[in-house]
Amino acid sequence: MKRLFTIIAAVLITAHLLAQAPESMSYQAVVRDNSNTLMANTSIGMQISILQGSLTGSAVFVERHFLNTNANGLVSLEIGSGSLISGSFTTIDWENGPYFIKTETDVNGGANYTITGTSQLLSVSYALHATTVEEKQTLDISNDTLSISDGNSVVLPTDTTGSGTEKTYLVLAGDITDAEAVTRLQNDFGPNTQFLWVIGTTQLTVVDLTGFSCTELVEIKIWNNQALTTITLPELTNVWYLMQYDDNPALTNINLPVLEGVAGNFRCYSNDILASLSLPVLASVGGFNCQNNDILASLSLPALTTAGNFYFSTNPVLASLSLPVLASVGDYFQCFYNDILDSLSLPALASVGGNFYCYSNPVLASLSLPVLASVGGNLECYSNPVLASLGLPVLASLGGNFRCYSNDILASLSLPALASVGGNFYCPSNDILASLSLPVLASLGGNFECYSNVFPSSTVNSLLGTLVAISPALTGRIIYLHGQNPSAPPTGQGLTDKATLIANGNTVSTD
Repeated sequence: MKRLFTIIAAVLITAHLLAQAPESMSYQAVVRDNSNTLMANTSIGMQISILQGSLTGSAVFVERHFLNTNANGLVSLEIGSGSLISGSFTTIDWENGPYFIKTETDVNGGANYTITGTSQLLSVSYALHATTVEEKQTLDISNDTLSISDGNSVVLPTDTTGSGTEKTYLVLAGDITDAEAVTRLQNDFGPNTQFLWVIGTTQLTVVDLTGFSCTELVEIKIWNNQALTTITLPELTNVWYLMQYDDNPALTNINLPVLEGVAGNFRCYSNDILASLSLPVLASVGGFNCQNNDILASLSLPALTTAGNFYFSTNPVLASLSLPVLASVGDYFQCFYNDILDSLSLPALASVGGNFYCYSNPVLASLSLPVLASVGGNLECYSNPVLASLGLPVLASLGGNFRCYSNDILASLSLPALASVGGNFYCPSNDILASLSLPVLASLGGNFECYSNVFPSSTVNSLLGTLVAISPALTGRIIYLHGQNPSAPPTGQGLTDKATLIANGNTVSTD
């Protein structure tokens, strides 16, 4: 039986101005079979052509990629970085358009292309750049044309042509009213709609897709809408690229009751009066970014188990954050500048692929990571003035640096399972830190700096013993244990261990 495949694609241009030649274009596509089933973890071959002038114009650039889809059927590539067939990406004159992207796909991983699709390369990202320059422009949309006040405009496609590839952009912008928005949704939203943008509106107050069978989209942008209070997507389960809610000063309600996954970033930035955000079934997200929401007091993510990254900053009235089932963060976890955050609960977090940062949270009293076993990058916890407890009972491996400093009331730190630190161990200037335990540390990639604490001589002796026992022996390292208050020079075996470390070529400073 002949199989049919669908590719839903998103293209982002890295340059800001149309006159500039972009270095690359990030391209993402979701591949499905004729049963609407995601083609997950599948090898595919894809040829990318940039056509000039029309859907059938001459190819000014052609390249090939051989890739794998991920567990969500998503494939990502950078146009301009594949195997060159003809042309030069960097010499394309982007002003001499229009340009179109032609994709040819072999779902068996080779170069026998059976799926072909062509769509216009949009300049929307360039037009919208005008909102960031000194003279702010206004947005307007008329039928299929999105324009800004200085005269630049772009025609938005409703469909692309080609076998197996369809997409539709639905844009609500400018002075559109609630009634006009309902009419546009009724007329234009359909099974091929994959991009929903609500951008720069001045009168629109509600966007409600109840009854539209909107279960999946590639991208949602809700950005810079002056009067928008509510957006409701009651049937949406998956977003295959970006979900963005930024700079909406009147937004009070984001209703996503069945959203399960976002393959790219979920962004919630600078929404002045958004008081709560609940995503009750969201389980997986490529990135979660929540920042600068002035009155956000409640954030509920009870089902989130995996995140590519998690970024939480400058939410001044949020007092607690609980992620009860978050088990894995692929890249970084960052939590900082949250003025009244006194509780951060991560009871299931077992691994962080990149960095873990928790700093400058002025009332955070405790941080417990009971099952965190590995961090691929740095682990940094500093400038939390009332942090009294930092629990890392099973942390065994740290790929980068350990940095814990300027935590004014942290009295003890125990890392009973930490065997390997790839970078520096840096733990100075904690005003009442009297105890540091590293009983199984066997590998240290950098320096060891734990000065200006209140270690007694017994702790200094223990740490020198730990360092001298590392095999192969440390050499060429800086080891600082001076400046304890009161003074705490090594004694007994500690003096011998200090001498051995110096003899091995290390710089060792103690009281």
